[in-house]
Amino acid sequence: MDLYSINYLHFGEPKTWYAVPPEHGRRLERLARELFPGSARGCEAFLRHKVALISPTVLKDNGIPFDRVTQEAGEFIVTFPYGYHSGFNHGFNCAEAINFAPPTPAAPRWIDYGKVVWE
Repeated sequence: MDLYSINYLHFGEPKTWYAVPPEHGRRLERLARELFPGSARGCEAFLRHKVALISPTVLKDNGIPFDRVTQEAGEFIVTFPYGYHSGFNHGFNCAEAINFAPPTPAAPRWIDYGKVVWE
């Protein structure tokens, strides 16, 4: 739904995140369609199914910028709409995440979606 998310690591081992800035999301999608043509034919939004991983080396070789950060216990990570991200845990931990939409001119769109869910 292209929402923001806030992610909190309560305790345990750290988590490393990789994130492509939202303004490069379309470039990432084009690259993914080239790398995974079968998946792309099956669904134009296949990256949202979380079934494909692209190596940071491949991103770098294709000029797609990304950031890497390691989240420690007690820290928050905020992800932005259309900011593709992935990561891995360094071991056992307890983390919590929630999506949210701040009040903006587009907010009524999210409210309408939510109302449909509860009908």
